[in-house]
Amino acid sequence: AFPYTRPAGDPTDFKDLFLDPGQVPGDVGGDDWKYAATPESGYPGDPLGIDLGGVRGAHIVDPDTTPPTAWETTTGRPDVQIAVLDSGIEWNNQGAMANERFKVWLNKGELPTPNTALDDAGSTTESLLGTDCAGYTAGTYDANGDGVFNLRDYACDDRIDLSDSRRSGPPGMLTPEDLTITFSDGTDADGNGFVDDIAGWDFLDNDNDPYDDVQYGHGTGEAQDSTAEADNGQGDVGSCPNCVVMPLRVGDSFIADINNFAQAALYATDNGALVIQEALGTLNNSRLARDAVNYAYDHGTTVIASAADEAAQHNNWPSSLPHVILVNSVTKYDSGSTPQSYLEFNGCTNFSAKVTVAIPSSSCSSEATGKGSGIAGLIYSAALDAYDRGKLDPSDDCTRVNGDPCIITPNEVRQLMASGTIDGTGQADDVDFFKGLNPESDCTPPVAGCTDPYTAANIAGLNAVRPVVPTPPLGALAPSRSYPARAGHDQFYGWGRVNAAKAVDALVRPPLTDSAVKSLIPPEVEITSPQWFDQIDPSQTSFDVTGHVSARPGTSDCSYTVLVAPGHYPNNGEAPNGDFKPYATGSCDDPVD
Repeated sequence: AFPYTRPAGDPTDFKDLFLDPGQVPGDVGGDDWKYAATPESGYPGDPLGIDLGGVRGAHIVDPDTTPPTAWETTTGRPDVQIAVLDSGIEWNNQGAMANERFKVWLNKGELPTPNTALDDAGSTTESLLGTDCAGYTAGTYDANGDGVFNLRDYACDDRIDLSDSRRSGPPGMLTPEDLTITFSDGTDADGNGFVDDIAGWDFLDNDNDPYDDVQYGHGTGEAQDSTAEADNGQGDVGSCPNCVVMPLRVGDSFIADINNFAQAALYATDNGALVIQEALGTLNNSRLARDAVNYAYDHGTTVIASAADEAAQHNNWPSSLPHVILVNSVTKYDSGSTPQSYLEFNGCTNFSAKVTVAIPSSSCSSEATGKGSGIAGLIYSAALDAYDRGKLDPSDDCTRVNGDPCIITPNEVRQLMASGTIDGTGQADDVDFFKGLNPESDCTPPVAGCTDPYTAANIAGLNAVRPVVPTPPLGALAPSRSYPARAGHDQFYGWGRVNAAKAVDALVRPPLTDSAVKSLIPPEVEITSPQWFDQIDPSQTSFDVTGHVSARPGTSDCSYTVLVAPGHYPNNGEAPNGDFKPYATGSCDDPVD
């Protein structure tokens, strides 16, 4: 179903796209644990001591009506576009097209309005989709009147030929590629510099068809992870089932040229995408890529990036650029693990000090990027709902490319998704395996090595977390040790495991129709210098830190303070006993650079 809502919901009203408690689409299937807000049945408490109660997933949807879930607030909106920068899309993949063909962003500026010439008044199957054309209206983009401009609106257009020899789509199955074939006329009708960019763009071959002609399939999978339709019987559903996908081909495999990525990021931002989804590694790095990510950030577009798949403390481009939300993957326990946990690292996910948040996924950090991008889409959707309901004013610190104010900024998306705190509670579900000295309190006054998780004393506190497990006939597995994840941010889980329900609930606070109950968004702060991975001479007595701070205008007594500290594992106290130095920044009505 697209748009997907509850039985009593109005699919043409985007702020009415949310589910009843306990409502779950029929095709969640094996993804139920990734999306869940409840423990596994019979889960033996919380043996790892991390205070998550055995909860399995990202709090997106759950058949239990008790816990809040994100889809009870929003299932996404069709006016939220997620640009997938990857290997393109497989127009010929019938299963993927069943999930995605009505979700692909179409560029009105390059398309004529649909006609209804196939309506022969009497047949019930005259359209290209095998449906009745009665009720279609010619001369308007939303020809079928469902509130969304998409492929369905061309189902009664007699200009489209499904037997055209140029098409790669499944026989007889209408896909967005058919619009590109039919309506490409060699002109740049919308004047954006890209000729006939009807349904995305190929930055590898520099043409208007993002078709994955080498059949790598990675980009197609990415699109489904974030935006696959709900309840269509395909056995898959994206984390934002009502968001729209903008397919942008930047390479023919996981490895790409970073300048293709950069051009696609600029295109996505200029053409209205709110999320850039990139599960990439690149051969190179460039100033253009850095400028492109800065451009997206400055114009309200969030970049969700993969930590990559080497199971190592290794940084990759473009995911190591400033401003991106870097995600890695936590997964379900391996068979035989004791105690069982839904916080195990996949054997193919990196870690580093730049990791922002951990995403439940069953494969590598690529799937985490897709699921995480869909969650970012839910946050944008909730922000638009909050705006439509009078609960949220636009930001006065961010402007879209078209000159409109941003409803929510990329930094605020990161706050709501990962690093922010509301009423003293972190937005992400913190993962804390630390069993030794508590670096949050036991390092004041400073204790030598206290904040270093790799000292012998601190590692000793982690040794007993996973005992020897008998596994006949192979014998006993060697005892394994949990990563020394600590309270707050660490390089293994970032700020913790994502909690999508907290993220959207902060924006659309009940009661839904009461505009006096405003959104709650933490203030934003971004250090711009030193940049990530700049080297600082440790013999210096000081160095300059620059950045940007702002908060939503609030009451006259609202103020905030920025705390800055160096290193992966700072002592979380304030100077002089701790590593954080405070900088007062004035009132919330005055953004500070």
